[in-house]
Amino acid sequence: MQFTNDDVFRLVGRICIVYATWDLFTTLVVLRLVKPTASLPKDFSRKTLGQKLRYLNRLAGDDVIDGGLLKSIGKTLPTALEVAEKRNRFVHDLWVLDSNKVSKGELTLLSIEVATTSAGRSVRLPETQLSITDLRSLDDQVLHQQQIFSKWARILGVFDRPM
Repeated sequence: MQFTNDDVFRLVGRICIVYATWDLFTTLVVLRLVKPTASLPKDFSRKTLGQKLRYLNRLAGDDVIDGGLLKSIGKTLPTALEVAEKRNRFVHDLWVLDSNKVSKGELTLLSIEVATTSAGRSVRLPETQLSITDLRSLDDQVLHQQQIFSKWARILGVFDRPM
């Protein structure tokens, strides 16, 4: 099958949209799960998804209205954090879209790595080789996480009553 840059754009766009919804569900879960008397980090709703997931990971049972649900959420957080970080790399690294490679489903990402030593600063641009299959796999993983957090939002009644 031949692929185009537009195929890549559509997949990345879908990942971004589903990720944003996962982020929204995570925010709503935290706002409903954490006791109203417990303090939230300043500007919590504006934090990154990774920051929100790490916050959830630090919560104790007495901080929340449902310790059992917090325990269930906690079991999935390592995978959720891994998927969130992988998505960040896909979205924030530089895409090198060579039409010849893309047509075969091959993708290249460039990262920026900065190291400071006594000799000064060095910058590297390591390449990561990926495939359309890798992108589709990430899409599936992000969608799965979004569905998990949507389920918890429903359990907490986020969609049934005002916050």
